[in-house]
Amino acid sequence: MSGAYLFVLVNGLAILVSLALSEWGFRGRESWRRGFGALAAFPIVCVGSLIAANAISGLRASTLLGVLAILAILAGAGLVRARRSGPPIPAAPPAATPADPGGADALRLIALGLSGGLLAAWTGRTLLGGTRFVWDDLTYHATLPAWWLTSESLSLGALTFQAYYPLNAELFSLWFLSALGSDAFASAAVFFWGVLAASAVAILVRALAGPGPATGLAVAVLLGSNVVWNRGNTFSATDLASAACLLAAIAFSLPRVRGFGSARDTGASDDCIDAFATGALAGFAAGCKVFYLPAALLVGAVLARRALRRDLRGAWRPIGSFAVALALTGSAWYVRNWIHSGNPIFPASWTFFDGPFGADAQASTQLAARIAASPFDLEMWRSVLVSRANWPPSLAVVSAIGGIGALGFAGRNRSANDSLEAVRSMLLLAGGCMLLVYPFLPFSATGNRPDIPMHTGYLRFLILPFAAGIALFGHRLRHDSGSPALWGAATVLAVAAAWQLPALQSVTAFGSGVALMALRGPVRERLRGVSTSPLRGFAACCVALIALGLWTPMKQRATDENLFAYRAKWGPIGDAWRSLEGLPDGSRIAFFMSEPLEYTQFYPIFGRRLQFTPVAVNADGTPRRPLHETWRGDGTWWSSWETRKDPVDAAALARNLRASGAEYALVTQWSLGGWPPQYEALRELPGVALYDDEYSVLFRLAP
Repeated sequence: MSGAYLFVLVNGLAILVSLALSEWGFRGRESWRRGFGALAAFPIVCVGSLIAANAISGLRASTLLGVLAILAILAGAGLVRARRSGPPIPAAPPAATPADPGGADALRLIALGLSGGLLAAWTGRTLLGGTRFVWDDLTYHATLPAWWLTSESLSLGALTFQAYYPLNAELFSLWFLSALGSDAFASAAVFFWGVLAASAVAILVRALAGPGPATGLAVAVLLGSNVVWNRGNTFSATDLASAACLLAAIAFSLPRVRGFGSARDTGASDDCIDAFATGALAGFAAGCKVFYLPAALLVGAVLARRALRRDLRGAWRPIGSFAVALALTGSAWYVRNWIHSGNPIFPASWTFFDGPFGADAQASTQLAARIAASPFDLEMWRSVLVSRANWPPSLAVVSAIGGIGALGFAGRNRSANDSLEAVRSMLLLAGGCMLLVYPFLPFSATGNRPDIPMHTGYLRFLILPFAAGIALFGHRLRHDSGSPALWGAATVLAVAAAWQLPALQSVTAFGSGVALMALRGPVRERLRGVSTSPLRGFAACCVALIALGLWTPMKQRATDENLFAYRAKWGPIGDAWRSLEGLPDGSRIAFFMSEPLEYTQFYPIFGRRLQFTPVAVNADGTPRRPLHETWRGDGTWWSSWETRKDPVDAAALARNLRASGAEYALVTQWSLGGWPPQYEALRELPGVALYDDEYSVLFRLAP
């Protein structure tokens, strides 16, 4: 249980630092801003602590604890000093809630039931259930954190070409691996991104739509989407992380909103802090996915325009704060690539940056190129439109109405509050930018394979515009919008059409809504005039962390079974991965699949306790080198598909595997079917087959 104790300790310290930073930075501001600030600061504190520990002496638990202890002392000291030097934080005045139109209470009840049930289901799936895996997780989303942890360094390595991608989300997943030394709570990162996205949408809708059922309905639409829901099946939910961070960045640009917990007037320093928070989260999004950078810059452009309108001479302060924060949280991976390869977006080739993933290979996977090749193919257009609307369609319509309606509103009206208008502009520009960029993105039409037909598309690339449309749809649900009940009922029907929860969870959801409605009045009266305290929130988080620590063994068993349940059309690969658990700790294992080498799924080879060392080798058993050192002599991006079945010399393979330090070799038909050429070569060599199910064979190599 030492790992569980460490899990509770490091997360408790990180939460304490996040709370202290938020209270210090947003002192005297709205209660929602202080609470949301602590939530949004958490991944930045975690990732920053890991980077600092790596720079000091490597990714060791003792170093990480030391870094967190220092941060906690500094943040706590800053908070104490701020409290001694300034007035106490005033309680937020009670909001003047406008009279609800008829039927609003019933609609609010339904909204609470829908959103509460989906949030509970999301929590059970991602925080309490076992960590889940998809193909890309086993290739790099989970493989790279395991590599960093076992090598005690954020090194590049040679396991996969995706090591050159921006990896903020994977680094956050590493945080939950680092304490336990296993992946039981890796899905806590996925849980967090869902909560951050839902919270950001809720805050934006509350500000734009005012009090009422709009907030609950918007959260229900977001979490009711099968595209968002399916991110719960992944190890790090990178696409959800990017969207959540950019939505949170926009939320921090909100001004004081009447009736939304305002505590005091804001000044120039508050504008700088808000701009810094916006830039930090926008940068974090760009540090997860490179194609979020244009949207992040557009958010910064709107913020700069607002600052210049307010104070031409002092605008440089918030603009500079945004730029510095954006660089701090978003540039590290691109700078590293530039140092290693001379190309910040390696392995992609772009303009004067050279790389193996050239323009032709990129175009073969782009939706725009496929459309340009057959612009009058009506069947293709039907497939594109139907598949890209599958959120499912009822929820896509809600989001589209929000976005299109906001465009019309912007053309007809100017808000009395210029900052609210700026927030609408940020949502429109960021979401619109992603929609425009999407067809030109690599893999928007196909996966990373040559000569395959167009698939339904990676809708996860479009989570940001989908969520932005939901936030903007909130305006339709304003109490003074003319027909909020009609729009609310339509939204309920849209969520119902997309409902995915089984009957028991559905009943629980609406029961929770009824309970919340019954308790709303008494709780509001008890809390009226009571100032919020970060220590109370910290105590609640500690209780939750202790409960999660006790839950660790059950969650680990569920995670193990999720991995071992993996199957292909031709047979069970999960059973072969399970067989590795009988090997001695520290074993060095080579892995050959029927896929090209760069698709090798090394994550299961680390073992369930990360007790093994995968050995990355070429087809002939020689050690694999990082891609930036070898790509110029390796042919085209797809050439490995042409050579993957080339025969291998058995004697050379044995000699090279020994030189690479491999003690075992797992060879499998996973996942294309058919044995890789190393199978026949290894059968000719002296050695022992420790496991053989006629689909996978585990060889112990002769010394």
